Amino acid sequence: MSRSAGRNFRSGQIGAHFDFAACGITMRGAQIAKPSSYGGAANSRITQRWCRYHVDRNSIWLHCARPREGSVFSLTENSQMNRKIASIPVAILSALAVLLPHPAVSASAPDLTFPLRWEYPEEHFLSTQQFYKLYPNAIVVDSRTDLEWEALRVKGARLDSVDHVNRQMQYTFDSNLRQIESGNPGYRRPTIFYCNGTLCPKSYQATLKAIKMGVKNVYEYDSGILPWAMAHPAHTMAFGKPLTEGRLIPHKEFLAHTLSPKSFDMLLKTKPCHCFILDIRDFVTRDINLYPGREHYVSLDDPKRFDYFLNRAMREHRTLFIYDAVGKETPFVQYYLKQRNIHHYWFLRGGEAAWIKQGG
Repeated sequence: MSRSAGRNFRSGQIGAHFDFAACGITMRGAQIAKPSSYGGAANSRITQRWCRYHVDRNSIWLHCARPREGSVFSLTENSQMNRKIASIPVAILSALAVLLPHPAVSASAPDLTFPLRWEYPEEHFLSTQQFYKLYPNAIVVDSRTDLEWEALRVKGARLDSVDHVNRQMQYTFDSNLRQIESGNPGYRRPTIFYCNGTLCPKSYQATLKAIKMGVKNVYEYDSGILPWAMAHPAHTMAFGKPLTEGRLIPHKEFLAHTLSPKSFDMLLKTKPCHCFILDIRDFVTRDINLYPGREHYVSLDDPKRFDYFLNRAMREHRTLFIYDAVGKETPFVQYYLKQRNIHHYWFLRGGEAAWIKQGG
């Protein structure tokens, strides 16, 4: 077994040895936390990746998410990335099933509707109704990118993302937040952070960072912008104008422009592609290139660069192939493409996470 292999993969006094390194995962001293309805939770002390596992009939899976802050490793983003550890003979799996803790429902079990909440016990979470009650007097902070903020946002929301980098390559969250809070003496007004939804870590990270900065009366609305927009269109802005009925893109229209990883690959690999492949993952979440030498990295915090490729695609009659981390940013890109009257494009359904899950 490699020195980098995961050893003592366990819960309580129950132990099992498993060679993660042989399966392409480097984790040292990984320990499984208390059983929950979601499976287990592994904290790699070296790589600082947080993972949960589950066992199915012939495989073990790790569900990995970006650590709360600061790691160079990026099985990430909203990643909750499902990584298949190995296909294992049923006999071995049967033995492991005895050794590994079985899921059990408990009072402390994570809410599967909000799978990232368990990582942020310090935070206070709001439902859409609770957010609406606080909204008139709240400072609302959008934790997403420039382009997503422009496409659809809570009316009056300020833009301040934890991973936004200015032209001097400096992270600007702290200074922006201090400026926002300068008009909130004594923190009498609540500050509410939001993102794209339950798998977007940015608002969780921003809320935690605000708490560590000493900001009081801080909340996290982790349902995301779309539930808010559907419930309160009058308090939602789309491209600088109040959202009106019918302006939300139906989910079926979004799905009509998505491809499974297999189909996405097939179109790109089986014939010469008169296209642009655009990687829109965040700067800090990019780990592997899905199509090395062929793709272009386009940050959604840089609309000018994005427009450059859109303009070329229209002028040269190219099809756009666009992917993100887990398929949660592309719906907002679709608003932008629709605004630009662009019709020839495909999104990778489920993003990089789905691509890796199906074997890359």
